[in-house]
Amino acid sequence: MKKLPIALLLICCTVLSSQPAWAAGDINYDNIKLLYVGPILTDFMDGQIRVVENVPRYIFPLMSQRPFIKNGKAYLPLRLTFHILGYQIDWKAKDNNIIIYNDDDKMILNKATQKITKDGKQMDLPLLLMKGSYFVPLRDLATATGDNITWDDDTRTITYVKKGSQLVKPPVTITDIRYEPDKDRDGEFARIPYVIKNTSEATIPKDKLWYIVTEGHPALTEEEVILRQLGWPGGYSLNENQELLPNQAITHDAFVSTSVSIVNGVPRFDGSGAYEVHILGILDKDPYMRKVYWVPPLP
Repeated sequence: MKKLPIALLLICCTVLSSQPAWAAGDINYDNIKLLYVGPILTDFMDGQIRVVENVPRYIFPLMSQRPFIKNGKAYLPLRLTFHILGYQIDWKAKDNNIIIYNDDDKMILNKATQKITKDGKQMDLPLLLMKGSYFVPLRDLATATGDNITWDDDTRTITYVKKGSQLVKPPVTITDIRYEPDKDRDGEFARIPYVIKNTSEATIPKDKLWYIVTEGHPALTEEEVILRQLGWPGGYSLNENQELLPNQAITHDAFVSTSVSIVNGVPRFDGSGAYEVHILGILDKDPYMRKVYWVPPLP
């Protein structure tokens, strides 16, 4: 069998590839989405404040903190990542050790050795330093924490499932997303148009597909995760005037910014790590009951 010249092989690979060619080491933000599954403290289910398990939600970080891929690994900012996962952080500027903890776990991440210690076991966690901020490779982090992470190349979605949680897919999938910065506003502000596709294999009736949006900020003086629900209690309708057939798509958008609350003239949050959470599901019966399901209820 004759061997093809190297140049011809390269041409064939270029023609057959359906993905854009990215040079090794390039940072690729193109259409990457983060679907996180884990418990959430909220009252959106029935008006009672409680922990709701296995809630899938799409995470929309600030523009400079959105997920990207570099050398085949997906990254998020260190502080933002642990906030999303429900951890608090004790991080002193002159100390290489970063203490990461919640009610159940405690980990120590050493910036110098780039190793993380949990339950007496030490594992590598190679950090990426860009423009003065540390970024975490999500797959390496999931290995250290025992969480689960997958990559869907068709929708370019990172699905991160926290240990102890179970992935129950929402009835719709975000297939396309982009960030549009607004240079006329103070601070970091971006509109995020996205496309939602019905992947439930069932028709979603009018006014049954809803979303609930929440917002998270780290505090200025104390390391804590502030998560507040935005908008009216029942959420917002996405298909108010139309049925959503299987595989049919509709468009929507989100907004993220560094806008923060002011307490006694002082910003309550520093804006870094701020993000929006969009929870997509089927609203059953009375909207005021706020019973949201991740898959359409049976007929």
